[in-house]
Amino acid sequence: NPRDGISLGALQFAIEHNPIKAVLTISNFNNPLGSCIPDEKKKDLVELLARYDIPLIDNDVYGEMYFTEKRPMVTKAFDKKGLVMLCSSFSKDISPSLRVGWTVVPARHRSTIEWLKFTTSAATATLPQMAIAEFLESGGYDHHLRRMRREYASNVALLSQAATHTFPPGTRVTRPSGGFVLWVQLPETVDSMELYSLALQNNITITPGYLFSPTNQYSNFIRLNAAAWNLPIARALQRLGEMVIEMMARGQAKK
Repeated sequence: NPRDGISLGALQFAIEHNPIKAVLTISNFNNPLGSCIPDEKKKDLVELLARYDIPLIDNDVYGEMYFTEKRPMVTKAFDKKGLVMLCSSFSKDISPSLRVGWTVVPARHRSTIEWLKFTTSAATATLPQMAIAEFLESGGYDHHLRRMRREYASNVALLSQAATHTFPPGTRVTRPSGGFVLWVQLPETVDSMELYSLALQNNITITPGYLFSPTNQYSNFIRLNAAAWNLPIARALQRLGEMVIEMMARGQAKK
């Protein structure tokens, strides 16, 4: 759900009818929905999985990008049985090129996690880690986060409002309370992969909804990046809206 995330009822049904080994989630500002699981629901999620002894892997990479006064809690805060593995990184709020992240895992999984790290990427460069450590200790990181939240909150609001007015009637656009992605539901006759190809020909990049489903769902959905907002992006969005209208017109002409 774009508002409060994973359906616990659907999850319990899946657990009862399938051999679920673990659950992976982005509980704070999910990509692409932008949803944030309320803290009380996070508690219910952890308790549900605890009843079945199922581990939860929670990627909190967007957790610091909140627009409200208070940071949303992490699922690890409700973990009483040592089943929640919390992970995050600096790839979204500083730079993806740093390749520095961290994880908080139960003791019983630590050796396995360390082995996986060593066998997949061997070592993480020391210099970026030292630079990040200094950035944290100096208070620069906190200042950076405050500025980033203000900018993202403004950009998300501007892009969401512009998309609502640019795309044809029947379009639904999310308005997340954190992060920097928008999930757009276009009219059912619009194929997001076709729109992606047309947009690419106009030097416009979007993400078709197909990529977020293993069963070819979300064919009329697209994800937009709202990290920046400027005149070229406004013009690109306007052109994107024109493409959608043209696609719908061609579809009507074929009937």
